[in-house]
Amino acid sequence: MTRIIKEHTSLPTLLIIKTISMNLIKKMICSILFLGLALNSFGQKLMEDIIYLKNGSILRGQIMEYKPDGNIKIEIAGGSVLVYPASDVVEIKKEEAKNQPQYRLNKADRPLLIPENKKIYNIFMGKLMMGINAFSEPAAGIGLYWATGYRFNRFANVGLGIGIERNDAFNFMPIFVDFRGYLMKTSTSMYYSLGVGYSVALHTASWRFDGDVESQTGGLYLHPAIGVRFKSRKRTHLMMDFGYTIQSNNLTFINSWSGNSTTQKTTLFRPSFRIGLMF
Repeated sequence: MTRIIKEHTSLPTLLIIKTISMNLIKKMICSILFLGLALNSFGQKLMEDIIYLKNGSILRGQIMEYKPDGNIKIEIAGGSVLVYPASDVVEIKKEEAKNQPQYRLNKADRPLLIPENKKIYNIFMGKLMMGINAFSEPAAGIGLYWATGYRFNRFANVGLGIGIERNDAFNFMPIFVDFRGYLMKTSTSMYYSLGVGYSVALHTASWRFDGDVESQTGGLYLHPAIGVRFKSRKRTHLMMDFGYTIQSNNLTFINSWSGNSTTQKTTLFRPSFRIGLMF
């Protein structure tokens, strides 16, 4: 006699098997999708953004933000984030990324700096003057001055300045308004400057005159010049210019021969060379 045995699976057991099967199928589907995405990414080329600036710099990385009327922000290799005015951008491209580092923040790669508008400027310069005095003798002069002002725009920079100068036998402390402007948009630029103010007369040695000095007053101070601001990758720029110094001086002294009081009015005209720093 043959015995037929039928095994019956209970309902809870079927539910457990079904659940395990569904989870296994889901995991298999996710694994297949993940593998597909990985293969797709492996097959695609890694792209990067390339920004060309007006000063000749080339930046490679990923653009994080770009506002045509504001700034452009790019993250370069190493995680550094650089920000530039959008107006400095010449062209933006997207190319295949290279294996070597895309941008190094060493001295040679730093972009040339162009002083920004709506900012404070400071200038410190030394001055050398040459000319002919009243006795037809060569007369030299030296000076130092400091000016601080505000850049309204590239062509209009206005500030106040003070200096100390020895011009021939006279000593002055010029106090003036400093006007200046830059002709180019680049880091290197030709510029004009004009100092207009008053030269305060300081003590003058009496040996220069035939008698004792009684009083001395200054007068008009003018210094027009044209020069060059040299390129820089930092905030500080070397400045150099050629100009003309005009100063007035009124001096009263007792004439040792006649004993009379004598007033001498002098206006000095001196070709000038200046060199210094702007920051």
